[in-house]
Amino acid sequence: MPEIANAAGVATGTIYRYFDTKDALLNALYQRWRGELNARVLAPTRDGLSSRQLFGVMWRRIAEWFVEYPVQAAFLEKHYHKPLLDEKSREADRIFIAVMERFVTDAKASGDVRDMRPTLAVALVWGGALGMLKMVGDGHLDADAPVIAQAEASLWDALRS
Repeated sequence: MPEIANAAGVATGTIYRYFDTKDALLNALYQRWRGELNARVLAPTRDGLSSRQLFGVMWRRIAEWFVEYPVQAAFLEKHYHKPLLDEKSREADRIFIAVMERFVTDAKASGDVRDMRPTLAVALVWGGALGMLKMVGDGHLDADAPVIAQAEASLWDALRS
């Protein structure tokens, strides 16, 4: 906590006014950034989009959020499976996964997506986003519109029937 307080430019006691423990601080940060990612990706879309169009909207929202908030995206990834996450943090993850699985299930029912477990499809897309984040962060890849579009097309090809 002293290191965190120092980086924030406040006294250690100030941090403890808001967070009893490092775990409480970690969960507050996790919930904030996961909540913001969820709000962006899961925001309503216009009616009548095909599965392919809806996938494109969701993919671009994920990729653009990762590009806009690379440190926060890396934080979410680093702490995703940590036993320190509380129930509220895990629920934020479940919300995202449930909506994405519902999309895959609906797309599968309409014949647009191959027969695969919805969770596997979500993992493939999430892994694609994380891979891009890492390559952009290492300077191996530009996070420009053509790269995001190429990744979108490739991921859709991996999912479609």
